[in-house]
Order: sequence, then C-alpha cells, then structure tokens
Amino acid sequence: MKISVKQLWVLGIVVGTMMSGTTATAAALPMGAHYSQQRANSVKLVWRRSMTRKAYHPTGVAGARYSKHLGIRYQATLDTLTHYTFFTDAHEKVRVKATGKSRIYYHVKTSDGLFGGWVWRGYLKAGVTPGLGNAGQAPTLKGKLDLTSATSTAKFDRDVVAYEQKLRPNFKFKAKANQLSQLEAQNYLNRDADSLTAIQKIDVGTSHMNGSMAYITVSDFNQRLSRGTSYTSQVKNMAEVFDDLLSSWQASPQVGIGFYTLPDNQLTGKAPTDYRAFYAVSYEDDNE
Repeated sequence: MKISVKQLWVLGIVVGTMMSGTTATAAALPMGAHYSQQRANSVKLVWRRSMTRKAYHPTGVAGARYSKHLGIRYQATLDTLTHYTFFTDAHEKVRVKATGKSRIYYHVKTSDGLFGGWVWRGYLKAGVTPGLGNAGQAPTLKGKLDLTSATSTAKFDRDVVAYEQKLRPNFKFKAKANQLSQLEAQNYLNRDADSLTAIQKIDVGTSHMNGSMAYITVSDFNQRLSRGTSYTSQVKNMAEVFDDLLSSWQASPQVGIGFYTLPDNQLTGKAPTDYRAFYAVSYEDDNE
C-alpha cells in the first residue's frame, strides 16, 4: 500500500529561522507582537543575570511573554503553549515604579527556539510539561562524535533517535514510521526522484500520515555539543529538540522520528547560520 504523506516540512523553515538568531528590531516587530513605550517606562531594571538551565512549563494562566524591559509583548500567551517545555538561561528583577514592588522574570525558550521571551516566574512551574511520556530510563551510550566521518555521524544519529524513544515508552513508535522520518530528515536538502520514490514505497498501513521537521544551525549544534562533557550528554542535548515536535502526538496510533547530522563534507558552508542537522517526525493523524 502506497501512502500519501502530507508535507508539512515548512515548520522547519520557521523553527530554523528562529534558531538562527534572528531578532526583532524596532522597525519590524514579530508577527502579532505589540510594542508599548508606556509599559517599558513603567518598570526599572534592578539587575539582570545569567541563570542555570532548568526546565519549566506554563501553569495554564494567560501570562504574557515580553522582550527585555517589557517593551514588546509577543502574540502567543502562555495558556496557548501549555504543551511546551521551556528552558531558562537568564533572569532579571524589575521594580514597578507606580507601586515600588519588585518582580522576577525568567528568560525562557522552547528547545526548538520557536517560542521564548521574558516571563514572570509566577506563570511557570518547575519540570517538563506533564503528559509528554518522559517516563523511560535514559540509556548510557558509548561513543565519540567525529564530524569528519559519515560513519560516526550516522551512529550519532541512530543514538539520538534511540535515546529519544527510550525516554518515551508511552509513544507508539513504529519501525516503518521511523524509516519514513529518517528518509525525510536525510533527504530534506537533496530531494530527488529516487529518494521520493523510496519514501512513497514505505508501507505504514495508513494514508493518514502527517509530518513536521525542524533544523538546527551550525552555531546551535556546536553550542549543544559544548554543553555536554560526555557522549551521552551530547546525545541528550541534541535529542531535546524532539520535545516540542512530539508534544502533541502521544495518543497517535503510530509515530516515527528521524535525525540526520550533516558530516563536514556535506556542509554547504560553515557559517554559524548554515544548516547542520535535521529532525523529522511522522505521525498518524485520524483528523486528516
């Protein structure tokens, strides 16, 4: 049975743009964002410091996400992002001029970089978002990544996928869906007739398959590697991007994931914003 896979890989473009370090300027606010000079002037910064990376999830309150000094308010409020896990990297204390009271804000972002901003800490609760299926035991892996070797990067890719699946025993990962996702991740840049034919020949037993993709840049890839002192921690840091891509599909009858790292000889360039690795998720969606 041939399947008809609906291509939603445009998500990768959106996610990748955010992870490349694109920031808002006064001349061009992010879509749906609102700037208020009055709000920015209503508070005084007491201090701003870096913060240990910790996981938090929204409490469900319709809290806002802001830029520094609270000048820009971003469109999506926290009550619409309850299926995401956020990670901290900084915090700040501001004093409300009208009342003299102080508040602590955390700078947070999702693992794929799609959503972030400064959030009042009262809107956040420690830990990953409940219900994502992270009940499994993380494996300990052996290896050493050599980006000049396609054999080494292929092993790293398999370990990232295996690590993520081990953490999520509540997800119905299927071999054929994994194969589909891996091909999509691997062939994202270099699609040709042969690769598309191979994708179409994969029999996952349903025509209701959907998918999404994300990429990370050379800069983000290197930063994730540098956070880890062991091979297992490097695999873990790379697998975190799946947290948001998988967040809505625990109940799906079948799910597949794929990850592909470009070895050095396949890089189109080594600029910080060039592509380095690709993530793909395939899932059965009865709503299709």
